[in-house]
Amino acid sequence: MYRFQGEGQNPTITEVGIDAAGNPFASVAEAIADGKPHPVTGDRRYDAVAATRVDANTFNISYMKDGKVIATGNSVMSSDGRTYTFTITGARADGRQINWVMVHDKQ
Repeated sequence: MYRFQGEGQNPTITEVGIDAAGNPFASVAEAIADGKPHPVTGDRRYDAVAATRVDANTFNISYMKDGKVIATGNSVMSSDGRTYTFTITGARADGRQINWVMVHDKQ
């Protein structure tokens, strides 16, 4: 589940779920679109994100672990605010490639 809180330039993004091993997780990040790394709490996969704003509804994002970019992606919020599309490409810690496309509808 993704939750966006706050309005304007820097919303807080909370991700809650269960990983492939059945372990629950929750991570929190502030989406500061200045291109600089900012900490992520509660996620074993990455410890920082750097985002840049492309336009009013689109961000490019780099995910980092120990200072190294491990994945990149972009997020697009529909103009009506009801659909969020998120793509990520990169590699997991074990070297396996990832190529995700996620579409979330507002509930």
